[in-house]
Amino acid sequence: MTLSWLDVLKDAYERAEEEYRKVGYVKPRYGERSLADLSSSIVALFRGEAEGLLEPLVGRSKLLLVVVDSLGVNLLLSVAEEPEVKELLKTAKYVTWLTSVAPSTTATALVSIATAAEPIRHAVLGYRMYLREVGAVVRTLDYSPAAAEKWCVLEKAGVHPRLVELPTIFEALALNNVKSVFVAYEGHIESKYTKEISRGSEVLKHISYTDVFPRAVQALSAANKLMVYAYWGELDTVSHVYGPESEEARFCIIALASILKRVVRAARSAGAGVVLLADHGQTRVDKSGLVMAHTLDSLMSSLLIPPYGERRFAYLKALDRSKLEESLHELGEGFIPLTVGEAVKRGIFGRGKPSRQFLERAGDYIILAKRGKALLYPYREKDLEPEGLGYHGGLTPEEVIVPLIIF
Repeated sequence: MTLSWLDVLKDAYERAEEEYRKVGYVKPRYGERSLADLSSSIVALFRGEAEGLLEPLVGRSKLLLVVVDSLGVNLLLSVAEEPEVKELLKTAKYVTWLTSVAPSTTATALVSIATAAEPIRHAVLGYRMYLREVGAVVRTLDYSPAAAEKWCVLEKAGVHPRLVELPTIFEALALNNVKSVFVAYEGHIESKYTKEISRGSEVLKHISYTDVFPRAVQALSAANKLMVYAYWGELDTVSHVYGPESEEARFCIIALASILKRVVRAARSAGAGVVLLADHGQTRVDKSGLVMAHTLDSLMSSLLIPPYGERRFAYLKALDRSKLEESLHELGEGFIPLTVGEAVKRGIFGRGKPSRQFLERAGDYIILAKRGKALLYPYREKDLEPEGLGYHGGLTPEEVIVPLIIF
């Protein structure tokens, strides 16, 4: 008996829950069902190869890729009976699931999508990342020191070390005479991060969460062999503030389903296939689950620099490694500390040998938060105040298991 898409997603999520109960985290399925594997399938699709995750689209010469920030499978399942969602998914060719990457955050995930590489290779390891070249912890998305209030501080100062040294899939597609259009928010176009993940594409500006879709559809007429990339971040914003299982987040998904029905119809009229996926999901963390790293005296005194990375997937760079190991008990039972070497051995960051940049940036330990926990370090005064109820970066089922929908 053929399983319905609902059964497929439920089964994937239940198996992830079982893994989480056994080991405390869900390991991304690199080499099978990760974001990087999807991007490899995109390149293969345009080469006329039938292998990979996009086999239902073989023969298409145009593709619209829509990345929805924070749409975990659990959230999609929570609105599965809503008429707008049911109507949209009736038009799908194929519905399945993927896994995000480690850490499960936009800064890392979008690089895996853009390069078809796992974090162990591309080495963009979170929102706050240590960069040896500038001797500081840097916010990757706006390329500024973590303590700075302004955006793009380092680039404006003339500091230009590469965040991403690997070629992008857009550069690979260009070698096969496939044009790429990257639809980007006007406030992000000039950021170093956007410039690096969009290399090889034509960048098209949008100004709001709604015009990204008509802009993407209009771009489908730009060439006969074409990929259009569009990112939608409203669900992430809403989920961070109100919580991923809030009524506000549910309403956001339902509204998106209504919009996407029109987008799919227009894309098909232009001769394009549509692929919808998410970069990661989110999980709820109440204020009682927040641990303030700067109050842990033994831990802080053992570190060369403050914790960085994600609030649910932190990196520690040791000043005194033995003292650090002795102080890890201060974190409590809601966290899993692993040496970076052990995390690499377990395949948490991907397969194969770590790149030089990975080893420089990853530090000595990772601190993996369990469900309901987060580790905060206030690089700025405003970091002392929790932003809301939704968090990501960790490796719970709700953060890792994401949908892949092909129209």
